[in-house]
Amino acid sequence: MISRILKFLPALLFAVLMAACGSNDPETPGNNGDNGDDNPTEEISASDFVGAWVQDVESDPIYRIFNSDLTGMTVLDDDPGDPSAIRRQAFKWQYKNETLTLTFTTTKQVFTVVEISEKSMTIMDEEGYKESYRRIKKSEVPGESN
Repeated sequence: MISRILKFLPALLFAVLMAACGSNDPETPGNNGDNGDDNPTEEISASDFVGAWVQDVESDPIYRIFNSDLTGMTVLDDDPGDPSAIRRQAFKWQYKNETLTLTFTTTKQVFTVVEISEKSMTIMDEEGYKESYRRIKKSEVPGESN
């Protein structure tokens, strides 16, 4: 009897260890792809974009506001201090599979999301041009009060 148990013990132990390890395949439902290495798969969701952002440039920055209802606004301030110089353009937005799409009335802009964090975002257009943004309070956007 004991010899039979000892005969199956290695196979049983192997099966238990394999089941405990699971899959590192990020395509497996419920798996975030964290396989223990230093670069786990990062999960980005649409909620990460919600808020106000300003382009990280020295002059004439683009301001973008992403609302939770998937609408947004691009704001340009051609002459800071002159409220009549503020231009606003509404858009609808969508994020899926590392792609951020902004749909305006007559045009569409498609970006690859390079990185996004609580404080910054870098996106790349279809021609390879990268735009860096930093998160700001909505009240910092020209023409916005809160």
